[in-house]
Amino acid sequence: MLEQFRQQGIYADLNLHVVYQFRPTIDHTIALDDETALPNQSKPFLIVDDLAIQLQARYARGLLDALKGAGEPALALVEINNESSLIYAWMNGDLHRLLTGPFKDSLMARWQRFAATKTNSDIVDPKIFPPLDGNNTPVQLSFLKFLSQEDKRYVDFISNSIRDIAPRLLIIGTQMSFGGLINFTSMSEMDALDNHFYVDHYHFPNKMWRWDDWQITDSSSIKSRLAPLLSSAYYRSFDKPYLITEFNQPWPNRQSAEILPETAVFASMQDWSGLAFYDYTHSRADYTATTPREFSLVGDATKLVQFGQAAWLFRTRAVAPLCGAATYTFDDHLAMVATRQRITNDLANFLQQEGTLTAEAPLAVRVGYSARNLEPPLASCDIMARFDLKAYQMIIDASTVKGITGYVKPNEEYDYRSFRVTLRGDSRGFLSLMLSARDGLPVEQSHQLLLTLPGYTVTSFQTERGPAPLDLAHRLPNWMELLFGLFKSRPIEWNFVSPLHHHTVNLRSLTPPVWMEYVPCTFTFRSNSRKLIVYPLSETGARMAPLQEKFVKKISDGFSIDLQSDSQPPSPWYELDTFSS
Repeated sequence: MLEQFRQQGIYADLNLHVVYQFRPTIDHTIALDDETALPNQSKPFLIVDDLAIQLQARYARGLLDALKGAGEPALALVEINNESSLIYAWMNGDLHRLLTGPFKDSLMARWQRFAATKTNSDIVDPKIFPPLDGNNTPVQLSFLKFLSQEDKRYVDFISNSIRDIAPRLLIIGTQMSFGGLINFTSMSEMDALDNHFYVDHYHFPNKMWRWDDWQITDSSSIKSRLAPLLSSAYYRSFDKPYLITEFNQPWPNRQSAEILPETAVFASMQDWSGLAFYDYTHSRADYTATTPREFSLVGDATKLVQFGQAAWLFRTRAVAPLCGAATYTFDDHLAMVATRQRITNDLANFLQQEGTLTAEAPLAVRVGYSARNLEPPLASCDIMARFDLKAYQMIIDASTVKGITGYVKPNEEYDYRSFRVTLRGDSRGFLSLMLSARDGLPVEQSHQLLLTLPGYTVTSFQTERGPAPLDLAHRLPNWMELLFGLFKSRPIEWNFVSPLHHHTVNLRSLTPPVWMEYVPCTFTFRSNSRKLIVYPLSETGARMAPLQEKFVKKISDGFSIDLQSDSQPPSPWYELDTFSS
């Protein structure tokens, strides 16, 4: 597989630990109350038990030794531990709730030795770990530093083992938001830093990953003022490469067409080093899926249409980085305040409240942490894209790519200088449109272009007349929510309800065919050419019959195209050929 990746220019992130549960009777690791396997994906136990750490290092060495030469340079990254740290366990309560018995004894002994050299050991309770409450005490800060040291000891030990086998690989520890600000210290010896973010992640009200009992809020990234992207920007360090190794706005969110272009453009403006969408598919059985499946790209036509275009935009630097830069640093006090407030995914607003940098600074300058307060070099000063958080729009106006993602009023023309767009009256007022030059020339001079305009998708339910679209519906409150008035205090939640059985539809038991929303609009762009032919593409990307001339008009400085009219073959993407004579 790695060799196939190498041939196709695909880079792999090898994640060493995600869900493996250590089995004390087999692995000979510390046991917990005579359990046969550790709970909660062995988190945070695998950071505490020295034997478990050694086993992880041995596994990493063996795996990488077996893969030697198989995929270089396709195997680009090794991630030590997915979404886990002792700091994060302290923040979310797992440290007190899960770490008991010999695990607690082991960590407590190390904590007492640390405290004896750093603070007044007489005030350290040998029975419980310091609580993370509102009281700002020297013991709290000392415990924060201790946990950070333990997290660092863990990732450094495994990374050193990896470097013995594969010195060229980039190594990341865990995601920055799973620990917050202090992770800049814990991960200081890693080759790169990374983060995960999601827009409208599934909510499971009763039990995690119950796909027949799920909800979403159908929210929008741009309408939420780009909160996940802005906070992720502040987890970047100017001293290292920075990557987003998981991101998504999972189906069936109706604004999910925004996630790829917005993330690719934002990451380009911030000059990040890499993006990894989560995910392509969970299993080989789903490689040819004909319906959407949870987080997967396979089967999600809305994202598939723009995936290659967004990847091209990011990898070719079609949108240049912002020219200015702003750095920040932090002291022990700020790190302690952030930890006590459980600041993980809301770092941008926290730093603004603390007077460090404004939350929306990443829209104007590249931002990041710098321990030495060094100003990064200036980048290109051409502003090729902008986010308008008042209008809830992202506008791309670069040389080789144009586009608009976000909310627009139907029947109102929006003029963005080099292109214009008008949604027709039967549209719901949201779109994600991108036009890119396939020949590398500026759009005005290009003779081969790709235009994408995906809508949201839904699956089907059976009726007497055949399949019909099954759209999102408001989730109805249960009796407890009605009794205590809880429903009114929460955002509106959505799911699929079976019209036949009146229960939530299982997201792993969906019925084809898939239906895509029409986004009828008129798109106008500048071009030096005299003739334009627009080819709608099939679901496999093959050209269909060109649009009739009545839908493609030559104007003084370019062309105007009526897209997704009822009389046109349904298609969310188009190849455009222009001719100079």
